[in-house]
Amino acid sequence: SILDGGRGGVPNKATWKEDTSIRRNLDEKQQQPLLRAAGSSSSGTSPLSLLNNNNKKQCNCVHCDTDEQCGGLWTGSVTPNRGDPKKLEKIHLLVSHCLHNLHWMTNFTKGYDISSVTVVSKCGKDVIGAPQGSKIIRLDNVGRCDHTYAYYLSHLPNYQHNLDAPTEHTPIESGDDKEIHVFLKDDRDETSIHQPGSWRSLQDMLRIASERGFVCGMRPSGFWTRQNKRKRVLLSAYHKTQRLSKFSLQKYESKVGRKKQAKYAALQSESDKKEEQPFQSEYKNFSEWQNAIPLELPHPVTEVCYGGSFASTTKNIKRQPLHVWQSMEQSLSRADNLEEGHFAERSWAGLMANPIKEYQIEALKEYSTEEVFVRNSICGAFAIPRNLRVMKAKLREKKEALEREDGEFLQELQEAEDSMS
Repeated sequence: SILDGGRGGVPNKATWKEDTSIRRNLDEKQQQPLLRAAGSSSSGTSPLSLLNNNNKKQCNCVHCDTDEQCGGLWTGSVTPNRGDPKKLEKIHLLVSHCLHNLHWMTNFTKGYDISSVTVVSKCGKDVIGAPQGSKIIRLDNVGRCDHTYAYYLSHLPNYQHNLDAPTEHTPIESGDDKEIHVFLKDDRDETSIHQPGSWRSLQDMLRIASERGFVCGMRPSGFWTRQNKRKRVLLSAYHKTQRLSKFSLQKYESKVGRKKQAKYAALQSESDKKEEQPFQSEYKNFSEWQNAIPLELPHPVTEVCYGGSFASTTKNIKRQPLHVWQSMEQSLSRADNLEEGHFAERSWAGLMANPIKEYQIEALKEYSTEEVFVRNSICGAFAIPRNLRVMKAKLREKKEALEREDGEFLQELQEAEDSMS
């Protein structure tokens, strides 16, 4: 099922928070800004005073290709005309390796000058297909890909002069925004995705990250709800932080398929396995683990990356002091398959992505009509029914046309007042 908890665990029955009144009154809600712009008596605001406030930032849409400030916000992206991979002067790739060959990297990196490739291999198997010149590091089989990422971040050269002061922030240096680190698992098969979404290409990741400083490797998409099999919702990359903090996972059984599971079990020898440790952590939920690290995610809304892949500039990595990465690395060393890994998965974007602005948060809330809450899977994600997106797009076009007319009228009114003064 596409609603499997965490990275494939079996979820409890979904609990939905759906405000159907928003959909019933959608047309009226969309009309309100137009009434205010026209100087309706209900707003109490004159057309001229509103004209002087037109410079205030706001989103016209969060799930479109036309609004340069907010158009790609829903999926943690940017509009197609924004971002340029050529802005990035250094591209570093990190691959968390266990069993799969890496021949796919040839096509994945085609057309790009890669500065370095680091492969962290944990299962004692040969690394096959890695690009020439790759640095191979072998570690104990603990913490899966999330431990690999925390290990890499803890040992970045940029942080080395902070070893004696790990709680201090590392100064931003010239060029940090032009150096990017791409975090990847060794398996890019579409069947390995457990949450609803699809892999982004390297080109798309670099383009988006060159503009935002960070990008998730997976683009969220839609799925059928368990309550209504005929209802398809579109997920956002953004979640309500407070709801997300309640996430917990009692057990994890991957749903990648019996053949892959059998292959993993056959290839992994007893000597590769860490002494058996329980999956469940000592923490009641995600919030308790955050406090223990300690780390803090943006409030009231945070971005979440599923799928174990993302990219960040050095500048954005430095948003966190060294001790955060060191504490995460230590926490993720407890066992191979562990609950803390799913906590970390939901932390990467919040720790490295730039927090969005207040007007963007309000736009996300206004666009969203539902909140997905499955305690052991997707907690607090904004969502919208797929057919409602089509309706909102039509209303937005109507609104933009009316606003253009209103703008011309207000301008003429201003000119008339100026000529009379």
